Amino acid sequence: MRWFGKPWNPSACVPSEKMDTPVGEKCPKCTSHIEEGDQGIVLLCATSINFESEQCEVVAEAWHLDCFLRRLLPPDFLKRHPRAVSQDPGKN
Repeated sequence: MRWFGKPWNPSACVPSEKMDTPVGEKCPKCTSHIEEGDQGIVLLCATSINFESEQCEVVAEAWHLDCFLRRLLPPDFLKRHPRAVSQDPGKN
């Protein structure tokens, strides 16, 4: 998994997968731009698949870490563990 910013978990943030912060890219969840100092991941996402030709279009999407976790975790988890992600509304 490609990641950027300050490491948040030694088992998830493998040093060889660290990349420069993709400043200016839009986060797919909050649509805010990634800024210097943000933490996050970059995922490869298929945007279109042609099953007949067996080809697909792939794009790299930069996500804020908080936005990615909010997409994965159930809402009740966030209520029980409010410090698990940032409380900055611009990043959620």
